[in-house]
Amino acid sequence: MRKYLFSQSEAVELFCRILIKYEKELTQTSFNDLKVLNKYLDQAERVSYCEKINSAIIKFTEEKDFGGKVFYELSRNIRYEEVFTASGSTIDVLEKYLADPHYYIPRTEIKKWTPSVKKMNYEGTKWAIYAFDELVKIEENNNLSITPVVNRGLLLFKPFGKVEITSYNIKTQALEKYSGEFHLYGDGRYFLFDLKTDDAAEKNLKLEFFIGSDNVVSIALGQYHNIDGAIYSGTVIIVNETSNSKEIPIGCYNSAVEEEKILISDYIWEYFSDKRFNNLRVPGKINTIPELAAWLKSKRTHEVQVAAKIKKRRTNN
Repeated sequence: MRKYLFSQSEAVELFCRILIKYEKELTQTSFNDLKVLNKYLDQAERVSYCEKINSAIIKFTEEKDFGGKVFYELSRNIRYEEVFTASGSTIDVLEKYLADPHYYIPRTEIKKWTPSVKKMNYEGTKWAIYAFDELVKIEENNNLSITPVVNRGLLLFKPFGKVEITSYNIKTQALEKYSGEFHLYGDGRYFLFDLKTDDAAEKNLKLEFFIGSDNVVSIALGQYHNIDGAIYSGTVIIVNETSNSKEIPIGCYNSAVEEEKILISDYIWEYFSDKRFNNLRVPGKINTIPELAAWLKSKRTHEVQVAAKIKKRRTNN
């Protein structure tokens, strides 16, 4: 027998639609008042009330085998934010009762879980994580000095789908640690990360990467979105350093400082050289350094061609 999973909002909608059908005076707008929703959630704590609704469903649908505790379980799951599941036959009866051609009860089928070999292959690996940043200083004359830098952090894939990132906070000039989980998405071609800082989870960091290959890739390009008083985003690169014994410290690196520049690969400097372009779009299907180098070369060629066309147009005018 197939079973289906409901999100919290889907369960609440189903709960309200059943009540609208049963309690004639209720409409969809009635539940705009949370007091009404809470009133009926409280009422549904009484088994006798739920049994009346279940009896009404059976009478209307003539489905005598309909389970007697469905509405009660639905209300309890909503109240305590627990997962609500229902069989396909239960959903069919509820749709028959609601008799609303404009409402289709969501059907997210619960499928048998199998461990992901691809995901497990990443567990235990170590990566450098790079992002564009800006070092802001106030000079002696009170003018602002803004220096573009590359921020290098450490990314660790842990067992059981856990992930940990240690990065350098350029504002506080201190290390901060993010912890969370990673998931596969889009037929396993993308990684999704959801992390929070250890200090009372003040920051919420989300990352997406393209990792199309079945094997563990060399590099992955993606985007990050973070909440820290404001919402901000940017592009990010992770580089597999599992077998690399060379330890480069976590921190910010300035390409204008030669001893810092030589520590970071040229393709990292070039990728983050155009901040606005990188923030707008991340190229897909790049998982090796040669693929990234080819894309950067193509980008440079395109920029030269565009500049030549603009110069020619100005000359002709």
